[in-house]
Amino acid sequence: MTTDAPLLARMKADIDAGIALCRDTCEYFSVCGGGEPVNKLFENGSFATAETTYCRMTKMRVTDLVLDRLEQMPDIIESREATLPSGSASPVGKTVGHELVAEEGIHFGERE
Repeated sequence: MTTDAPLLARMKADIDAGIALCRDTCEYFSVCGGGEPVNKLFENGSFATAETTYCRMTKMRVTDLVLDRLEQMPDIIESREATLPSGSASPVGKTVGHELVAEEGIHFGERE
């Protein structure tokens, strides 16, 4: 038995408490699963905490930017297609309503 066992058990309990705090208080929990414990310790002085600057800058803001961009995609695709010469297709496919339909041979998110 090691002499570090009580310290490691306390660290694990604090990390678990920090993850639970994130789960209960943060709308971004599904993105990161409770963050980076070492950042919590460095920035907040404890593993049993939630939000950190690292989390805000690398998880929250990035998630917000990606979601904002995805919300803009139908308008972006529509405006690009409006500038194409009559009768030409989109470089990646065609849109039906707001749904992007791939041209033959292009696979979105699939691996062969």
